[in-house]
Order: sequence, then C-alpha cells, then structure tokens
Amino acid sequence: MGRTNGGGGGSSPSSDSSRKFMEFAERNARLAGRLADLKVGSAELFLQTTEQTRMALCISDPNKPDCPIVYCNQAFVELTGYQRDDIVGQNCRFLQGRGTKPEAVSKLRQAVETEEYTVVDILNYRKDGTAFWNAVHVGPIYHEDGSIAYFFGSQWDITELLAARETIVENERIATELRHRTDNLFAVLAAIVRLSAKDTDDAAELSEKIERRIEALAGAHRMSLTGEGLAEDKSNLRTLVESVLRPYRNSHADRLEIEGGAFDLSRKNITPLGLTLHELATNALKYGALSTVDGKVRVDWKETEQFVEIHWIENLGSASERLDTHPPTQGSGSGSRLINGVVRGTGGSISTDYRPDGLQATIRLPIKNKVSF
Repeated sequence: MGRTNGGGGGSSPSSDSSRKFMEFAERNARLAGRLADLKVGSAELFLQTTEQTRMALCISDPNKPDCPIVYCNQAFVELTGYQRDDIVGQNCRFLQGRGTKPEAVSKLRQAVETEEYTVVDILNYRKDGTAFWNAVHVGPIYHEDGSIAYFFGSQWDITELLAARETIVENERIATELRHRTDNLFAVLAAIVRLSAKDTDDAAELSEKIERRIEALAGAHRMSLTGEGLAEDKSNLRTLVESVLRPYRNSHADRLEIEGGAFDLSRKNITPLGLTLHELATNALKYGALSTVDGKVRVDWKETEQFVEIHWIENLGSASERLDTHPPTQGSGSGSRLINGVVRGTGGSISTDYRPDGLQATIRLPIKNKVSF
C-alpha cells in the first residue's frame, strides 16, 4: 500500500484527480458543517469512531519515505496480531508473504501511484504466521489545496467467505460430475442389455451374460469413487487392472502377468477401461489363452504424448494354431460392439490383431479426457 519511490513532497493530482478532489471538497464541506453541529472535535470524533468500528483501518503517509503506516485502529491490531508499536512506521507490505501474488501487489501499487480507489483480495500473514485472505480497500486523502495527504486502507478478513464460495463451486462441480456419470452408466447399461440380447435367444444365458457385465461395470464404477473420490480426477491404472483381473488370477495365478509403472488414469476413463478388460478376460477364458492348458496373458502399458496405451497380449501356448471359433471381440459380436463403443466414447480407440499364437489388443485412452461415453 506504499509508493515505490516513497519520497517526500506531495504530488498534484491529475485532471481526473482534480475533478474528484472538487467533488470530495464539496462533499467534505457539507460534512464539515454537519460535524460542527455535533460540537465534537474532529480528532476526537475520528479516534472514537475508528477505535469502535470492527473494520480494520490504517492510514499511511505517502509524503514520507516508503509510505509508512502512521495510524491503525484496534481492529487492525486484532486482525494482524501485531501490537500498534510494531505496526506504525512500517509499509503495509510487512503483511505479505510467500503465497502473496505479485499481481495483487502490483494492483495496490498502481492504485497508490495513480491516486485511485481500488479493492484487492490479497493473501496476508498474521504475526503468528497464519495466512488469511484480506479484502483491502485503498484510497487517497487530500489536503484542502488538493495535494495528497494520506492513503487510508480498510481490511476485511474474507478467508471464510472465499472458502464457502469454493465449497459451493466444488459442490456444484461434483453434482455435475455425478449427473454426468449417472447418465453415462444408464447409457452403458442400455447398451449392455441391447447388445447382449443380439447374441442369444436363451433367457438363462442372456441373464448370466448381462449380470456379469453389469457386475464388471459396477466394479469399475466403484473404483472411480475410491481413494480420493471425486476430489481428485485420477486413479491408479495398475490398481484398476489388478482389481478387474483378480478373479481370473485366483485360478490362473501363474498365467496372468501385469507389467507397468505407476500412472494416474483419468477417472473418466476408469469405467470404460474396466468394462473392456473384463470383456477381454472373459473372452480369453472362453476362447483364448486362458481356455488352453498352458496359455498366458500379459497386460502392460506405456505413456505417449497424448495417450496411454494398454496392451493385452495373449499367448495360446501349445495351442499355437489359430482357433476355429474366434472370440466375441472379433467381428460384430456384442462384446466387440460394446467395448468399441465405450472406448471410442472417451476419445480413444481399440485395435485387435488375431495372430496364430493369440490375440493382441491395444487400447488407447487420451491422457486429457475431454469426451465422455
């Protein structure tokens, strides 16, 4: 709240300042008349008023080097935790600290240099080191001849107000995200029922297929709500892969390999990827590597500039010839259409290659997910 040059000698107001000064002078003349009627000295009235208000106030002198504080009221003392003797004589920057943004300081400095009124939200620090958000209102005070006399500053602790505002914004974001996810879940559920029904006329088989897919969908969705929940839009990729494949690893512990470093997967990608891995694992158990005596499955991943690539690699082992019955992920099966749809909805893609020694699939998911399924 101080002039950067901080030298003595008042400066003459600009043309805008002159106009404002004339307005102030007229208003002050009217106020002076009213104050005279109160029969109370102006200094006494000022002190009693400022000391009783709960608004923190200070006055600084731009005509002295570094524009020091020359007066502060009791509310300012209580707000900052400093004693009056520790405050008077200092520039207001003594309340600034490591987290104070230069933009806020610059705005205050510009207001002082141009003799303008301004309000700035700035991060300040109390004597005990605790931070608080301070709504600082700064403005000039002129002599009768129009020269600058002082700057006043009022301070208001808005920490709780900003926290409440952020809570409202965060709650709105979470509500929007939950609506978005609910819509997505219903869309995928509808696709599961619709596509599953195309592959069979047997009610029991259809029921089992739908039930397993919905269980996989629910498991992946639960994953997206664990850990940091909705507060952090990410979840560990390895945790998801291990969770989806755990039922298969229990009976094929030495035939399922998971290899990959730590990677924070966008939560928007968790449900589609979990459902896709479930389909691939189910197909491997029925038709692929896990249906043979010594077949193996390997899952690994790597990060590229825009995508994370998840590789599903099957090795049929001794059954090295291509199977006559292809997995449902090939062609127009419901599994293929389902996972193609959910992966494509993320802005990603899935490609499959049916080799003589087993299926290889590559799932590409965008690192910065902007599209939802």
